[in-house]
Amino acid sequence: MLKVENLQYSYVRDQMVLRDVSLGLKCHDVLCLLGPNGTGKTTLLRCLLGLLKPSGGRIILDGQDMTAMSLRARAKYLAYVPQASSMAFPYESEEIVLMGRIAHQRVGASPGKADRRACREAMESLGISHLRRKLFNRLSGGERQMVLVARAMAQQAQILAMDEPTANLDYGNQVKILRLVHHLSEQGYSILLVTHFPDHAFLACNQVALMKDGVVKARGSPEAVVTSESLSSLYGTDVSVAETTLCDCGMKAKVCVPLIRNGDNGKDQG
Repeated sequence: MLKVENLQYSYVRDQMVLRDVSLGLKCHDVLCLLGPNGTGKTTLLRCLLGLLKPSGGRIILDGQDMTAMSLRARAKYLAYVPQASSMAFPYESEEIVLMGRIAHQRVGASPGKADRRACREAMESLGISHLRRKLFNRLSGGERQMVLVARAMAQQAQILAMDEPTANLDYGNQVKILRLVHHLSEQGYSILLVTHFPDHAFLACNQVALMKDGVVKARGSPEAVVTSESLSSLYGTDVSVAETTLCDCGMKAKVCVPLIRNGDNGKDQG
């Protein structure tokens, strides 16, 4: 569905922000992109969305070179889910979701029956039909994020680029979004999930890419890539990846734990 080959980008000549970045997404894949601030994750998203023109490399969407596609054509393959935030105008939630249909409409045309049907189906599938007439700016953070996901679904693109979708959400809403990511992948969506939480790789993803200083340092399965050593190097702080057994069902799970205290040669770490 999506292939990035040796992508390069620089805002200033001779100062590369992205250096030979390569990654790929197949149908049902959820790729977790991890990395510290300022490492090029947002720049990569902007290149994928066509907002920035790479200085080298290729982006392939469903077998087609993205540089030869119009923005409207790209929007039929790739949808963007930003962090939930306020809108400048008092739009109803249904109006926000309908914005995802712009790529399917003629310039200046009003939403038609097909657009409203796609909007209704997207909101129904997420269980948020009751929010249709509510003002977006008056929704909770979790509700706003669900509306933005519905907008991407109404766009009917099979690749979703999600930029820190759990940022600023409480714990319960974070879990809801991660469950939704898993559900969408089962439906056939390919998802690029940018996050600052390494645990998300184990909870909702089948692929991971570690990015630092504009370079993809490692790619592969969460079990192979997300380790104590790789995370400690990636973030410049001591992190332990431990396996635990969930007492209620006996299932094993991995968790990422930052080592806050360092004393007595590691005896007081926790």
